[in-house]
Amino acid sequence: MGSILIPGILKKEIDLSEVVAPVGTSVGALVGLTSKGPTNRRYLTTTDKEYFETFGKPVSATSNENVYYAAQQFLRESNFLWFVRASNGDEKYYNKSFVTSSSNASASSNATITEPTSTLLQTYAGYEDGNKPDAIYAIEQATVSATLVSYIAPGSYGANFGVSILTCAATETQGLFDWGYSFDDPTSTGAKSSASDAIWPKVYKINVYQKPSEKPSTWFNDSPQTGISATPLESWVVSNYPNLKDATGASLYAPTVINGKSQYIYVKVSDSTLPCNTTQVYALAGGSDSSALSSPTQVKSAWGLFNDKEKVSVNILIASDEPNSAGNVQVITNVANIAASRQDAIAVGNVGAQTDTTVNAILNTGTYAWNTSYWSVNNPSYFAPYVGYYQIYDSFTDKKIYLPNAIYGAALMARTDYVANVWDAPAGVNRGILGNTLGQKTVFNSAQLSYLYDNNLNGVKFIRGTGDVMWGQKTAQRKKSALDRIQVRRLLLFLENSIESALLPFLFEPNTDKTRFRVFSIVDNFLRGIRAAGGVTSYNVVCDTSNNTSQEIDNNTMVLDVYVQPVRTIELIKFNTIITRTGVSLTRV
Repeated sequence: MGSILIPGILKKEIDLSEVVAPVGTSVGALVGLTSKGPTNRRYLTTTDKEYFETFGKPVSATSNENVYYAAQQFLRESNFLWFVRASNGDEKYYNKSFVTSSSNASASSNATITEPTSTLLQTYAGYEDGNKPDAIYAIEQATVSATLVSYIAPGSYGANFGVSILTCAATETQGLFDWGYSFDDPTSTGAKSSASDAIWPKVYKINVYQKPSEKPSTWFNDSPQTGISATPLESWVVSNYPNLKDATGASLYAPTVINGKSQYIYVKVSDSTLPCNTTQVYALAGGSDSSALSSPTQVKSAWGLFNDKEKVSVNILIASDEPNSAGNVQVITNVANIAASRQDAIAVGNVGAQTDTTVNAILNTGTYAWNTSYWSVNNPSYFAPYVGYYQIYDSFTDKKIYLPNAIYGAALMARTDYVANVWDAPAGVNRGILGNTLGQKTVFNSAQLSYLYDNNLNGVKFIRGTGDVMWGQKTAQRKKSALDRIQVRRLLLFLENSIESALLPFLFEPNTDKTRFRVFSIVDNFLRGIRAAGGVTSYNVVCDTSNNTSQEIDNNTMVLDVYVQPVRTIELIKFNTIITRTGVSLTRV
């Protein structure tokens, strides 16, 4: 700062108002097999309507389709769900190849575009964050000798779409194409310039159509382009010349313009030649669905997209699988281990198959019982285990189906965050009522629920006049401590995640008393609010010379110790009725 030349007031602001910004607590994560949508990459959905539009709807009401109902249930209570559509890697894309303008479009064929196999999944998953969508990766692996147009995702849903190609054809009259004067100045006669550097002869249009649901599969091929009254879903004016630009300097190259921006198609071009002009809309063809997931390998790989908390922030990992096979149990265990590894989320999953209708079957004799090695997770306090299955009416398939109670367990956590606080228990008549259910597959009595709860399994109790209510909130941790309760685990996740975010600006700052006092102040202020709201009964924040020794400072380390006493929930009420003789003074009893 320069010296002051004349008397005056030097004004300066010093901002010491840093606060701990509370992080979100109801962001879910889910993985499963669906009929459509982007594969093997994370996709954020905010409503159940958006989810079904993107990933399709259940068609058979089998346990393989639990993910549909899990997404629907969770999105009724939360606005954020990351979903990964897993596949075996054998799905194929519906597509159409258009040869050069000197050839006949009907002679073109369809390319074989297959999902990357599971061995490529981790490399492939590197593009899941949107900077290189999955279909682009798959199409780039295909060898084409023409202009290739493919549906955005693999599977049979792509059969509902068709495309047409419009070029300037054999004439240079503007009337045959609507981009006539968009790129080049007209000549005095109104015709387009035929100079070699003119843009319009190198441009064509791709129109995208969707087959009406009531029309047969031959609708595209039976409908001449001039006779189709439907408005295209999308129209793209593009070129196969990589360096061609429009008047604003924006690229006209087809892959650059369309890929990642279209809601329906991706393209790949082999050279700079125009594709053939078509006289009809051609259906995309040559695709197929994935085979059923015969092993947990692909699902576990897809769940791997949530391993790194730096890439995606989630709070509730939802294992929707029924533990009726060794593979499904491995998947559920894997999800629990992901939560434990991230240390910023809690996982939910069911224990016991639908056929395990007794406590003994669930705990001891079932093939995939709770006490088997399948359920050994790295840190059980990050896993909330549920038992039982609730029934719903599925309007999509017109059937009654049973779903794992773990699905509702996740939804109740999101509901609790909305109507109460993250440190409140997602159970009981205030926050744990299971709405819109037709009952339980197995109705456990109080003694059975108590025995299950002693084994850290959360069940559902039927209360007359209220309905089915989640009647437990334990984690899988067998050791008796505060962390054997869901509300305590979620409280600590909230505190730790929020404070961690607030500490980031202090990295690479001077390790001085002033800095440490600022850290103490913002954390202390944050916890004071949590205590006032009923999250903790007491706390203490230490960040001074007592725990920041000279050795710690010389190691470029600052130590922050936060002590908390979580508020415990009431899970047993001792209600005593005392009867006395007539005449006894009750105030002296």
